[in-house]
This record gives sequence, C-alpha cells and structure tokens, in this order.
Amino acid sequence: MKTLTVRQVPDEVHEALRVKAAQKGRSVEEHVRQLLAEDAAKRFRAGGKAEALKSLQDYVRNLYGDAAPKGVVDEFLAERREEARREYEKDAQ
Repeated sequence: MKTLTVRQVPDEVHEALRVKAAQKGRSVEEHVRQLLAEDAAKRFRAGGKAEALKSLQDYVRNLYGDAAPKGVVDEFLAERREEARREYEKDAQ
C-alpha cells in the first residue's frame, strides 16, 4: 500500500470530514481513504479501461510531446532482474 499526504487542507474541510467520519464510526484517515476508493472506482467504471488508458496516454503525450521516453519499462525490468541476480548470488555465497 502507498501513503498519501495531503497538506494545507482548509480547516472547514477537515472539520466536515472529521464530523462525517465520526458519524460513520471511522477515523478521518479511514473515511478519506474510503471516499478516495469510491471515487476512483466510480470514475474507472464510468470511463472504462479504454478511456482510462487513453487519458493516461494523452497525459504522457502532452507532457513529453515528441520527446517521450522509449523503452522505460524494459529498462526498469532489466534493472530489477540484475538486482535480483546480484542478491541471489550474494545469498548463495
């Protein structure tokens, strides 16, 4: 699981979240986590996988233009495999 830190939440927003969380018998953290999960699921269902993928591709295209990195996933996997090989060899000694 990942950790998300949200800074500079307005006092009135935090208070509303705190009250709603208490009404549901949750901590603020648990309540916000539930809200985020519900919203993400709703958006994913509404747009579907194809739309979510297209949105991500458009974002990357807008971010990098014609200079988009290539082979990043392959490089990442190769690095991880090399690290795993080194760890295995180290443990075997």
